[in-house]
Amino acid sequence: MNKTKVFSIVVPLLITILSTNSYSQNPLNFGSKIFTADPSAHVWKDGKMYVYTSHDEECQTDFFMKDWYAFSSSDLVNWTDHGVIFSVKDLSWADNFAWAPDCAYKNGKYYFCFPVGTGFKDRVNPKNSTKWMGIGIAVSDSPTGPFKDAIGKPLWTTPYANDPCLFIDDDGKGYIYFNGGGDYLVAEMNNDLLSVKGEMYKMDREVTNLKEKALGSLRETEFIIIPCLKKTES
Repeated sequence: MNKTKVFSIVVPLLITILSTNSYSQNPLNFGSKIFTADPSAHVWKDGKMYVYTSHDEECQTDFFMKDWYAFSSSDLVNWTDHGVIFSVKDLSWADNFAWAPDCAYKNGKYYFCFPVGTGFKDRVNPKNSTKWMGIGIAVSDSPTGPFKDAIGKPLWTTPYANDPCLFIDDDGKGYIYFNGGGDYLVAEMNNDLLSVKGEMYKMDREVTNLKEKALGSLRETEFIIIPCLKKTES
């Protein structure tokens, strides 16, 4: 087949694919009318993609969030809503700010890593704020829960921390990356993923406006960190 014929076949096919597939499912149709945010997506051993999200409540005065949802799909088009998989109601040490979660799999267990907090942030007079945030770990035998608070307290109380990424390396070692009040920090986890091993290290970076979580990924021999930035108006 000559190049002209190939071109005449491929171009219409490419246009058809782009017009029917690439944009038709955005935003993802989870089949729920809730407001979801902060997605963390993983493909587990059953071959399905699982998306863990936070949940924005309606008519709230700040980023008050109380629970997390999970959704799964085998084709990224049709999704199953697994409902609330964990909530601040399951905790004794925090009652709000159920923000950007993550999940990891190790030794037959699913480890749900979540930020939560207490208090109130006064955005007009910050000195009056009482808000505190920390990170916890919940565990389940299933990727959709039910998850149970594994340690009954945050991994640490200082520094202030939110929006974690829990990464398991090829050698089985676990690492937690998180927003530590404006800096990205990283720490190695103990083998059970229920406590931090050693010190926390500030990550080298060239960007300065860090507001959200960092996502970790392993590509061949390189470990890639993808920072999320927040636009500020001048």
